[in-house]
Amino acid sequence: MALINAYTTMRDQIHHRNLLNLDADVDEQKLQQEREWVRQVWNQWLG
Repeated sequence: MALINAYTTMRDQIHHRNLLNLDADVDEQKLQQEREWVRQVWNQWLG
């Protein structure tokens, strides 16, 4: 469930930026917990 939440949170931020005609790059300081969770899952399953 946490992986789904991380994905949807990141997707929502990128979508919001697109609606504002901004690039999809989200500040590195934002979504830090989500990024770390994705890294952990990636390493667990694919690393």
